[in-house]
This record gives sequence, C-alpha cells and structure tokens, in this order.
Amino acid sequence: MRVLLLLLACLPQLTAADPARDARWQQDLDTIATQLPVLHPNLFFQTPRSVFNQAVSDLRNAIPQLSDPEVLVGMARIVALPGDGHTNLYLTQAGASFHVLPLNLRWFEDGFFITAAGTDYPRAVGARVLRIGDRSIEDAYQSIASIVSHENDSWVRDFSPTYLIVTEIL
Repeated sequence: MRVLLLLLACLPQLTAADPARDARWQQDLDTIATQLPVLHPNLFFQTPRSVFNQAVSDLRNAIPQLSDPEVLVGMARIVALPGDGHTNLYLTQAGASFHVLPLNLRWFEDGFFITAAGTDYPRAVGARVLRIGDRSIEDAYQSIASIVSHENDSWVRDFSPTYLIVTEIL
C-alpha cells in the first residue's frame, strides 16, 4: 500500500497595518453577530449566547493581526458554533481567493485516501493520507470540524475533504 504524507508550508500570511481593511472585516463580523440571532429561529439551542459573544469579541480583537483567510476561518468558526447544519459560511464559495491543492480526497472505512490528483502527481492516486503538515489526519479533521456547521459527524466526514485541500484553511 502506498502512503503519502501531505506536507504543507502553511505559514501565516502577514498583514500590514490597514485600519480601513480591519474596519471592513469588523463590519462583516458585526453583521454576522447581529443578524444570525435575529434571523435564526433558535440560534442558541446548543451554544450559550455568552460563548457566541465571546467568540465574536475574540475575533474582533484579533482582526488586525490576522490575514484575510484567517479572518474568514474565524467567521466560519463563529457561524458553526450553534451546531446547526443549515447555518453555514462556506469558505470555498466562488470568489474566495484560496489556494486549493490539486487533489481529491475521500474517507473510506480504512482511512483517508487520495482519489484524484493533478497531472503533476499521478502516483499520488490511491495513497493513504496519514498526516497533513505536522498534524495527524485525525487532528486535522478535528480542526476542520470546528469550522463546519454540523449536527452530526456525517456532514463533517462528507465535507472535510473539501477543506483539507485548501492551504489557507489548513
């Protein structure tokens, strides 16, 4: 059996001080923080409002030190807090400027495998993924679970391969 260790240079992107950029992100965050409780019929059915508010506050304070992708991931984490599979912030939507690895991945009973790869990596197909960077696949999966809105593990299992090939999310 072939085994592939997926090694990534996932260094944080540095941002220059830009108060206008930070204000725009904070405005987007305010929209999430005010509109989700208004529009959702029961946003705090699993997560207390205080936890939601603290996550919003923490992200607001961190925005000046975060790259744009890190802010988006933080927003996805906040939207996922309620544990409602119908309330989502999809990070891979059209227009997102993420870098996607030329791979398709899939969970099987016996592990996580590469099912397709770009033309530069044909030998990767069929390889089992054991690590992503310095993290085990289980640790990477748990990190992804915190940004995928879900009510049960099956949605994370189905959706995680999409995020586990995006370098900025990793």
